[in-house]
Amino acid sequence: MDKIIRRQFLGSWVPFLGLCISVIGIPIAILYYKQCMLIVEEGLENPSAFLEAYRAGRRGGSCEAVIKQNSTQASSRCRIFGAENASI
Repeated sequence: MDKIIRRQFLGSWVPFLGLCISVIGIPIAILYYKQCMLIVEEGLENPSAFLEAYRAGRRGGSCEAVIKQNSTQASSRCRIFGAENASI
């Protein structure tokens, strides 16, 4: 079963950009960015159908049916700060 991995930054951009402006704060900004990152891994049984529907969605179609079909069959897990197998 193939996976689709989605990442989203849930932290505030103000301190992140503030740390990036200062040269000394760049390592701290990288740690802050990694700490506030949400990673969702979702297994798909038919990833080619999802990709076709996703690309069609860019041209005005919709891939919601494929997502709903795959999400009922797929197992999802969430990883925040390295915590494995936390349910969504």
